Amino acid sequence: MKRRLDLVGLSADVLDRYSFELSGGMRQRVTIVLSTLLNPSLLIADEVTSALDVSTQRAVGEMLLEFRDRGFVKSVIAITHDLSILAQIADSILVMYAGRLAEKASTGIIVKAPLHPYTQMLLASLPEVGVRHDQTTLTGIPGRPPSLVNPPTGCRFAGRCPFAREKCAEAPPFEEVQPGHHVACWKVSQGWPEGGRA
Repeated sequence: MKRRLDLVGLSADVLDRYSFELSGGMRQRVTIVLSTLLNPSLLIADEVTSALDVSTQRAVGEMLLEFRDRGFVKSVIAITHDLSILAQIADSILVMYAGRLAEKASTGIIVKAPLHPYTQMLLASLPEVGVRHDQTTLTGIPGRPPSLVNPPTGCRFAGRCPFAREKCAEAPPFEEVQPGHHVACWKVSQGWPEGGRA
């Protein structure tokens, strides 16, 4: 255990302290060390970087990669709203919207060539590194997510999608549209031209 604590930049005395005596980043690192003590074949990291500053998020991401590379854990499923941390640590990304699968592909494809309108709009809403806010305007995704108490039929993103058509009242299949690239979108599977609401 001490060796793993050393790897993440913590001394063994953190184990004698109460959690409120540790910073958020220290708590996350201790939790990850404790969760890998039995060298699990799978680690599920649910919002592991939430409420952390950007530099601490990066450190936690690098730590997860190092633990995988050292064999402390074989695979990691990272559940997060933060695509930038996934781009740093994931081999592949699966995007969900309102409880349904939207897109799955290798990280490089999701980041550079996403096909689902939600994935495209989600990436467009992220700030670019080195770009000043007075030089560009961030775009959000208009509208609100649907209620999951009584979700809409069909494509759950249709109410916010600029490409939605009547066909979107039916749930699109989650299908492989290119080798290793799966998408649940009528626009993609049927090759609709740009523009929507037809």
